Amino acid sequence: MESTNATWLHRMRQQLQARDAHVASFTPVVDAYNRLLQTCSSLTAENTSLASDYEKLRFDHDKLQRSVQTADGGPMDPLATQQKIADLEWRISTLKDERSELYKTQGQSAQRLLEMTNDIRKQEDRSRRLEEENKQHTTQLAKLQQARDDHFYAMREKDGTIQILQDEMTALQLELVTKEERLKKVEIENSQLVERWLKKMNEEADQMNQANLQLEVVKSNLSSEQIHECLGDENYFGIGRKPSDAGREAAKVPTQVYKELENVHSGENYTLAVSHDGHLVATGGQDKRVKVFDSKTGNHRYTLSGCLQSVLHVAFSPTDDAILAASSDNAVRVWATDTGRLQHTLTGHIGKVVCAQFDGESRKVISGSHDRTIKVWDLYRGYCSKTVFSVSSCNDLCLMDPQGSTIFSGHIDGVLRVWDMRTGNCVREETGLHDGPITSLSLSPDGTTLVTNSRDSTLQLVSIATYDPIMTLSAEGYRPGSNWARAAFSPDGYLVAAGSADGTIYVWNTRTGELETKVKEHT
Repeated sequence: MESTNATWLHRMRQQLQARDAHVASFTPVVDAYNRLLQTCSSLTAENTSLASDYEKLRFDHDKLQRSVQTADGGPMDPLATQQKIADLEWRISTLKDERSELYKTQGQSAQRLLEMTNDIRKQEDRSRRLEEENKQHTTQLAKLQQARDDHFYAMREKDGTIQILQDEMTALQLELVTKEERLKKVEIENSQLVERWLKKMNEEADQMNQANLQLEVVKSNLSSEQIHECLGDENYFGIGRKPSDAGREAAKVPTQVYKELENVHSGENYTLAVSHDGHLVATGGQDKRVKVFDSKTGNHRYTLSGCLQSVLHVAFSPTDDAILAASSDNAVRVWATDTGRLQHTLTGHIGKVVCAQFDGESRKVISGSHDRTIKVWDLYRGYCSKTVFSVSSCNDLCLMDPQGSTIFSGHIDGVLRVWDMRTGNCVREETGLHDGPITSLSLSPDGTTLVTNSRDSTLQLVSIATYDPIMTLSAEGYRPGSNWARAAFSPDGYLVAAGSADGTIYVWNTRTGELETKVKEHT
């Protein structure tokens, strides 16, 4: 492109030089025209002077004739008079000839002046056309230079993108090698697990045989009525009882507003969290503030400040003694619940942080960001202790165990990933769950089921044991409003609730997959 521009500039320069040479060829004509104009002016003045002299001579001639006819001193010499008259006539004839020549010269000068005027007009028109062409070429040159600059910047951006893709390809190749090694280990572990499973099944079969023998003994010692009564009570032999159901009240399906908080934030409300004891509600929004309210009275307790941009996620620690906020300013902040004092500002992400969670002991914070990284923060030391890299931006994460050694993460590419945070490796990727970005993850209270929410307007119940989808939850009109739209289990795990973009809350039954209810109070 640079050689093409140089050739074009050289051609333009040659055309301009040719135009200047052509215009310069008319300089002698213009100079001659100016000299002829001066000569014509001088001849016109001389002609006027000669005409004046002619009139004066005629006057003198007439005067002399009258003087001759009326002379008092007698008649003049005829010869002298004739000689004088002949001289005057000769002079008059000469003046007439000179005047004729002047008229002729003046006519020629006027003709030449007209021709030169036409030539000058033509040259001016041509010069004007050349100037317009020069302006057009100058404009075209500026556009070409701008296009060249745009192509240069685009090329530089593409070079940067290529470099990033090459780095990612290198990382993926390393990850592939690591996964192949891990696959070999998993195959070995799988064979060991199969052996252990077979051994366990044999032990359970032996236990079942012993239980049947005991049941036969019990039947032999009981009457028929007692046996029927015992068999009618499933809990007599422990049948149908789930350990997770003990001591847990059944959740009620919401039907009406319990408490309404108005004008919580000056902008949009982005996130909400309830403390584990149910006494506090924390909200975050566009106004860069975290506000804490009493859940029973709705009274405002205090406001936590320090974020430089919008707050996208808030969460309480397991003991409710701390609150964290993930913000668009690429940082996570932690405050003390009792004093509202800022304890930590965790910086290191290069993209907005959209999710963060405490571990079970409130010693660590795990955060996910749009910079495609997940970071582990040591709250005792106040720095990042581990960073894992993903191929897609993380929208939400949850802990599989209280220590945070295994976590789930949901990503914009619609993939559910499982991470071993002790090694920083991705141990599993579940694709095909959703056709759109995963917006949230929530673990059931018994820790056996994970619910995923997605922009494809569906929720998936996933088994933790097999990572297979158990059930799809959907409803007509349900549509998440953002990439961080959350879904949540009820305390007993029998219900799942999620908010839609139209302001409606949808509640599903996790046992049947049916929509229990939908309530709309938001506008």
